[in-house]
Amino acid sequence: MRPDGDIILITGANGRIGTAVMRELRKTFSNVVGFDLQSPPDPPGGCTRIPVDITSDSSMSEGLRIPGAHHGDSIASVIHLAAYYDFIGKPSPMYDKVTVNGTRLPAGRPARRI
Repeated sequence: MRPDGDIILITGANGRIGTAVMRELRKTFSNVVGFDLQSPPDPPGGCTRIPVDITSDSSMSEGLRIPGAHHGDSIASVIHLAAYYDFIGKPSPMYDKVTVNGTRLPAGRPARRI
């Protein structure tokens, strides 16, 4: 049985903020889905986590296919929390790769409904 309503999608779902946001949104919405590089076995109750690398077009495409097959074909909102950070403070190409470019669609590919 599919949950009622559109999908609320959260990137960076495994972090402290992402996990807390998923837990709070689940109190109001039945269709909360989280994307993160790794998907731990125990998402907050009633939520779904899907392993997705937001820097990879093929991983994003596959990640978006899964909720479409199991949760319906409409995303109401995306809460983008995925980001690269470290506590060393040295410049890293991962910052641009994840935090900046991870928010962009590949060139020439329009946004679409799943």
